[in-house]
Amino acid sequence: IRIAYDAFQHTMYGGHTTEVFTVPFVERRGIGGPSGPYWNTSHFDELTADEQASACRIPLSQPAFAFGVLYIWTLTCVSELRKCKELLTSLVLQTATIEDMADSLKPTEDDEDGFCKDTEEALLVGLTKGVKALIVCVALVPRFLVAGVLLWIGCRWLLGTATFSDLILNAVALEFVLCVKDLLYMAVM
Repeated sequence: IRIAYDAFQHTMYGGHTTEVFTVPFVERRGIGGPSGPYWNTSHFDELTADEQASACRIPLSQPAFAFGVLYIWTLTCVSELRKCKELLTSLVLQTATIEDMADSLKPTEDDEDGFCKDTEEALLVGLTKGVKALIVCVALVPRFLVAGVLLWIGCRWLLGTATFSDLILNAVALEFVLCVKDLLYMAVM
């Protein structure tokens, strides 16, 4: 993207550019911006066909589309963060704290032994402080951190994508990374 955008800037400003970066390669930007004295749209025809195609396929050349994909990705990550909050609320904050895990389950249909007759269903009535701490440390904090980091790095990665098709493909790949835990859980359980 940077090389294509550099060639675009250098051509569109008729060589009136300033070097912004030189490492790892030269990046130039036009002097005065698009409303400045050097911007000339007729220079677009001086670009090669490949340079024109590369400049037009940069995702930020169509900001509505690029920001639409970023918005959907952000909503996906916020949904994951909300799930973490809901699990924290339901499992840690609203569940009663008990002394012994032997008292944590209450059968839904009691038989003479106190266990469910025809079903394996039971009602969770409480958790010990240790189990609550384990849930927070092993499940919720890592899940929250992964979603937060994927939100940040994913947005940067999507913005650095070279073409529209790769933008969509990368967004799907990020969603896969976010859902791998659910796939593993469903396969194992």
